[in-house]
Amino acid sequence: MKIYRNVGGLYLLVDGLGLRYMTVIQTRSFRAYLSAAGHRNLDDCFRQLTWLWNRALCKRRQAWDRDETSVSLYDQYKELTIMREDPEWSRFAVGVQRSTLKHLDDAFGAFFGA
Repeated sequence: MKIYRNVGGLYLLVDGLGLRYMTVIQTRSFRAYLSAAGHRNLDDCFRQLTWLWNRALCKRRQAWDRDETSVSLYDQYKELTIMREDPEWSRFAVGVQRSTLKHLDDAFGAFFGA
């Protein structure tokens, strides 16, 4: 017998193994009808985030190859703050840029078991 209840965003599962919590991930998709300028803006944003990911990855690899030191997420946030003094980098929301760095940090954590 399985009973599911929503408790603060988590689902409570009661079955023969006892009481457990499980996370349910919901996905939503939206259709965007963009103008030509909107498409260029979105493309610029994705290009910038791709460049940021590759630069952050390169910095981590270089730090390890050179000194066998790791670069923390917060070190990369500090670098991003300096980069955002340039109007090209402050054009897009900082949260989007930080989430790119956070995803990279999560990928490293998952790969190296941290």
